Amino acid sequence: MFRFNIPEPPVPAELRERLKDYPHIIQEIQDELNKLVSKEHYGTPPFEEATWILQGVLGRYADQARRETRAAEASGDMQAIEAAKQKRLLLGTARNEFWVGDDALWEYFQTNKELFK
Repeated sequence: MFRFNIPEPPVPAELRERLKDYPHIIQEIQDELNKLVSKEHYGTPPFEEATWILQGVLGRYADQARRETRAAEASGDMQAIEAAKQKRLLLGTARNEFWVGDDALWEYFQTNKELFK
């Protein structure tokens, strides 16, 4: 239950699709967005904060994927190297393009903007 009694903010559909093999990342994003809408806001627009949340979570996982790639390369396991590179590319791209083609998060904050003043 949120402080404002509004529905959960949506994790953008394109992100959900891209990250379908990483449900823990989707859940972490959802949890962080839920925290955002349940707190008081002092000046920074909530949509901007949501953007920072998405970039932050995706950035952390992209960094982790880079470390996994280095470890896989050090092991010499070509299958592990390829899997780690694919994960790194997916997360890096998702971080940079999370908003492309999905306005649901923007619409959520516009629809509920009076509650965030």
